[in-house]
Amino acid sequence: MIRKQIKRPLLPKPKNIQLPIQKNKKIPKIKVIFMSPTERSSENLGGGFRRHIFNDVEIPATDYAEIRLFIRNSNRKPVSAGWAIGEFHQAYAVESYPLSNTVWAITVYNATNTARSVTPYLITKS
Repeated sequence: MIRKQIKRPLLPKPKNIQLPIQKNKKIPKIKVIFMSPTERSSENLGGGFRRHIFNDVEIPATDYAEIRLFIRNSNRKPVSAGWAIGEFHQAYAVESYPLSNTVWAITVYNATNTARSVTPYLITKS
C-alpha cells in the first residue's frame, strides 16, 4: 500500500492591520431620559400584561439617548420594552435591558444628521 501525501495549499500569512485612529472625532454623550410621568396611554393585553406607551423623546443628530422606563406608584414589573422611530433612516438600539426590578433601560443611537423623535413603550406584568 502506497501512501500519497496530500499537499496543503499555501495560504498567505495574515498581516497585522491597524485601523486608522481618527483625531478630533466628536465623542458622543449619552442623554439620560426618565420616562415615568409622561405616559401617554396604557392598554391591557390580558393575562396580567399591560402595554404602556410614553410620550415621544427627541434624540439629537448623531447622538445617543438612554431612556429609562418605569411606572410610578405601581406594583407592576417590567417584562420587555421597545421603541418606534419615524422616518425610515438609520437608528439603532444599542442596548435594552432591565436596570432593576422596576426600571427598564433602552439606549438608542440616532445615526442621521437631524434630530428625530422616538416613541418608547414598556410591557409590564402584575
